[in-house]
Amino acid sequence: MKKLIITVLFILNSILAYSQTTVTCINKLDTAKVITIAKRHNAYWVKEWYAPPSIKFNKDSCTWTVVSYKSKHTKRGECKHTNGCNLSKTVTLIINAKTRRVISKRKKKEMFPNYE
Repeated sequence: MKKLIITVLFILNSILAYSQTTVTCINKLDTAKVITIAKRHNAYWVKEWYAPPSIKFNKDSCTWTVVSYKSKHTKRGECKHTNGCNLSKTVTLIINAKTRRVISKRKKKEMFPNYE
């Protein structure tokens, strides 16, 4: 009788433990497909003088994040009165891994004057 109760409790415990583990994220993309989507949306910049883009997969939100960054020196506008400016541009692209669609695309442009 004791063995039967222990066996039933063990089976019940294992069923409850396995039912709690659910697969929430089904990733249908790999890195190559993410790069193709990012290039299509002009968010993957690769030149010799650019920083290499970073590609990360977030398991919790089931999204891919592509961040591209480039910078250059300019002497236009208000920068002609200083020693020039450093212009930096960043694009962040977030792609849903389940549906393969772009969730958001954020562009950020900053200008840092050189006062030397």
